[in-house]
Amino acid sequence: MNKLIGFIYLFTADPFLFKIGVSNNPLRRKKEVSKGVIPVKILFIIPTIVPYKIEKFLHYMFKYSRTRLHGNGGTEFFKDIIYLQQIGAIIIMFAIFMGQALSMYFLFN
Repeated sequence: MNKLIGFIYLFTADPFLFKIGVSNNPLRRKKEVSKGVIPVKILFIIPTIVPYKIEKFLHYMFKYSRTRLHGNGGTEFFKDIIYLQQIGAIIIMFAIFMGQALSMYFLFN
């Protein structure tokens, strides 16, 4: 059986600003980013055995939308990602390709 290594998360700061990252505790990470950079909300959290591969792939897919904010956690922000459903679909396809059973948590706060 595969062991969970971490979580991929997608936070949003406004309708057109997103943070894609990896954490072993996404709720703690949300607090850190909200305190250090800009208040964020969780759009989704995905447990995975390959978090860094998925993160790298997503960062590559949206590299032209990358932006940096000042403060702790100000990296890995992306602006003007219009089709949010595409991010979820990309993650699911990547996980299937990696042979991983995937469960996805959607949190709205």
